[in-house]
Amino acid sequence: MDYPGRRVLLVDNGPDGALSWSPRPPARLLSPGRNLGYCPGVNLGMAEALAGGADYVLLLNNDVRLAPGFLTPLVEALEDVPTAGSAGPLVLDPDGRIWGAGGNFAFGPSVTRLRGHGRRPGKVHGFPRAVDYHTGACVLHRAEALAAAGPLDE
Repeated sequence: MDYPGRRVLLVDNGPDGALSWSPRPPARLLSPGRNLGYCPGVNLGMAEALAGGADYVLLLNNDVRLAPGFLTPLVEALEDVPTAGSAGPLVLDPDGRIWGAGGNFAFGPSVTRLRGHGRRPGKVHGFPRAVDYHTGACVLHRAEALAAAGPLDE
């Protein structure tokens, strides 16, 4: 990541609490020593980040591959829209199709739907675009929004 002033906190939510590698500074490792589950693990990391004075908190799954420079546009999107609580990237499947471009609530057989799921990226999926939610695969939250919303429902 090329974003200046970042701090990286890794939550090792594995069953044995031991990563097969050690993070290099400025990264820090937080290990509860057991698998807490998704929401408790995320809550642990968010609480630590907020207590440390973070302005933004990035949630990122361990199987996501990132493009160089991915963080700067997300921060800029939040700085450009002061009322936005989060920003998320276009997430692609390995074959290049859209896995998700945020999501919206809908009425019908499914209450939620990922924008663009299964389609090829194109102009119709331009950014920035308001969405009802972002997935936990990769999302940057404004710290004030996280503090106001509270932890994830475990």
